[in-house]
Amino acid sequence: MPTILAVETSCDETSVAVVTGDDRPEVIVNEVASQIPLHQETGGVVPEVAAREQAVAMLPVLEHALKAADAKLGVASKGAQPHFPIDAVVYTKEPGLMGSLLVGIETAETLAELWQVPARAVHHVQGHIYGAFAGLAPEDVQWPAVVLVVSGGHTQLWEMPGHLQFKLLGETRDDAAGEAFDKMARLLGLTYPGGPSIAAAAEQAGEMTVELPRPMLNEPSLDFSFSGLKTALLYKVRGRNLGQDEVAAWARESQQAIVDVLVGKTLRAAAQTGAKTIVLAGGVAANRLLRQTLEQAATQAGCRFLMPDFTLCTDNAGMVGVLGWYQERGIMKT
Repeated sequence: MPTILAVETSCDETSVAVVTGDDRPEVIVNEVASQIPLHQETGGVVPEVAAREQAVAMLPVLEHALKAADAKLGVASKGAQPHFPIDAVVYTKEPGLMGSLLVGIETAETLAELWQVPARAVHHVQGHIYGAFAGLAPEDVQWPAVVLVVSGGHTQLWEMPGHLQFKLLGETRDDAAGEAFDKMARLLGLTYPGGPSIAAAAEQAGEMTVELPRPMLNEPSLDFSFSGLKTALLYKVRGRNLGQDEVAAWARESQQAIVDVLVGKTLRAAAQTGAKTIVLAGGVAANRLLRQTLEQAATQAGCRFLMPDFTLCTDNAGMVGVLGWYQERGIMKT
């Protein structure tokens, strides 16, 4: 029964998790220290500030995670040294902000040396994907799968013939969807992060109708482009004093346009690959409209649909630990 300690510091979250399980990975502890209130002041993440805050938060988050895991596993805690056995320390090595990544890398490698266990580096995007497999036995997934990873830094489509096997099908040529949400929210006078604020404003929309393009939706390529969508909104609202009803209408259309493109491209990828499963992952996977729309579309296409729990969508060590659990088991099922 592998037990993994996972560390995630790729951007502005500082997270430590413990993942264990015999026949399936279970996230028993997933501590996350968020910096959202800090970065709301600047409307986005300042890399140097993020790294400095992570250096301050890391040891308290680690100690809290170890104590919580000790309690859940029914053993006595002794500070930074866990009573439960750890088989490996897994950490995010790339991609991410360099200063932030270094905080996690140094912490994980130091702990692995202290505890005399392997330290394993994993890819951040693959971690997001495996957040959707938490709590599932390896044989629960039907292959091949098409995965939509959508976050502030990434918008990608992957084909997975089996566990731990990845083939990139398409990605954004400019802005990621989460980045587009942030920039479009700023144009509408909404707060950071943009995805949740646009979703909240969209719920208040009335009968007013507005229109934005669906970039690259009808092109055969599986790539994305959201820069033009942001520019289209800029031209529509620039220089105008928008009322609350107008902001809500543009928020609803902005969200719908992004969701339409994401779902349309994912269905095309599933059809081209003969996918039996469609997986949604990444920070924007917390968007309720996207979750509901893609789940309905996957069901209509005859595919099983998997997505992470809300707690495993945004950057967190739980998803990294699930990936580490599979790596420790060496599971590659085709």
